Amino acid sequence: MNQAEPTGPGRPTRDAEAATSFLHLRITRARKSAYVRAASKRRQGVSEWSQHHLDAAAGYTPTNNPTNPQP
Repeated sequence: MNQAEPTGPGRPTRDAEAATSFLHLRITRARKSAYVRAASKRRQGVSEWSQHHLDAAAGYTPTNNPTNPQP
């Protein structure tokens, strides 16, 4: 993934599209631990790992995102 130029305070984006929304999940500690271990194995943070798997399950790609049409 290409890292976009910083646009202000906060973490730099890993995608061309800046993250502006939150997804809150209530999960058990055991499930969270499993997610953290799985992300660590891939040398990713839980957020990046989760987005990868959620995007794949939803069939999401930046080019088919209706809220961010590509030229």
